[in-house]
Amino acid sequence: LVQEKERLLEFSAALRTKLDYFDELDRIAAAFHAGLAVDGAHFLPLLKRLDECINYVNSNPQYADSATFALKFRQLHSRALGSVRTHVLTVLRRAAAKVEAAMGEQMGGGEGVGVAGRLLNVAEGAETSVLY
Repeated sequence: LVQEKERLLEFSAALRTKLDYFDELDRIAAAFHAGLAVDGAHFLPLLKRLDECINYVNSNPQYADSATFALKFRQLHSRALGSVRTHVLTVLRRAAAKVEAAMGEQMGGGEGVGVAGRLLNVAEGAETSVLY
């Protein structure tokens, strides 16, 4: 009876380990829906765990609803990468504005003035090429 109990406990622990990957979906989704900051300390570990879950679900298609979970994990992954893209774009725009202002002050012509009196402005096309 003791051996049977130990065997069942081992089976339960092994099953729990496998199910943890699927349970992560709700936890990761809740973190992203709560507005997890891209530059926060928890973002990268959560993104890494999301990658681990995607790899696990993709490598075990025999599990029930694995295709559905894979799709949901990929959607969260796309949302996370979209957040990173938006954050990088915001940082680049702020940096460009600071450079433009500093150059304008250096030239003495006011804000946004650059070489030979031309306006310095970061073109939308330049931003797009940096991001892709």
